[in-house]
Amino acid sequence: MEEIKRKLKRTKKDKLLDLMELAKGNEELVEFCKNEIALIEKKSASSYKSKGKEENERLMEIIFEELDNINKPIIVTDLMNTSEIIKNYKLENGNSLSNQKVSAILKMLYEAGRVEREAVKGKTYFSIKNKNKID
Repeated sequence: MEEIKRKLKRTKKDKLLDLMELAKGNEELVEFCKNEIALIEKKSASSYKSKGKEENERLMEIIFEELDNINKPIIVTDLMNTSEIIKNYKLENGNSLSNQKVSAILKMLYEAGRVEREAVKGKTYFSIKNKNKID
């Protein structure tokens, strides 16, 4: 199975592994390949965050705090209309927040276990986990 995957999408790491196989007698080339593979793995494990990820993390905290301030289950549209901070927030590209963006951030908060999500009559309500329940 691994062999099939390697043939389908050949990454730089795959090519270096193949080169190592071909260069078994040449220690200098084998060491070069090992070093390059280590650099690739270090780069992929890096904690580098893109601007988008950093902005999403800021938005997660802002939206979480606003949910906490509202202190009741709320739908995305009402959250956007109720919170002046969310209503007036400008993204790095200068655009305002959209319902889709706020929904995506709430989904991230839900997946992180910080927010509860409950569907009632076709509407999805969000609240701080274990803080509020819809009756």
